[in-house]
Amino acid sequence: MKLKRINLRKLKGNEHPDLSTRKLYLVDVYGDLYVGRFTRQHYGLNFDCDWGASGLQLGSGPDAIRAIWEIIGRHP
Repeated sequence: MKLKRINLRKLKGNEHPDLSTRKLYLVDVYGDLYVGRFTRQHYGLNFDCDWGASGLQLGSGPDAIRAIWEIIGRHP
């Protein structure tokens, strides 16, 4: 398994050209790490994991999502 860091400077609102709804990601949310997937909502991408009932909107604020890594290779 490998981790590929996503460049957050490409983030535009709630969209990012390198994120897919089919892939698994490791995301630093307020300093804690979560594994999950992004889903497409009417406002853009939403990170769905065990962080809250409704997940977290991509672009929720400068301190919300600090880093994103795509998980490449075998994973559950």
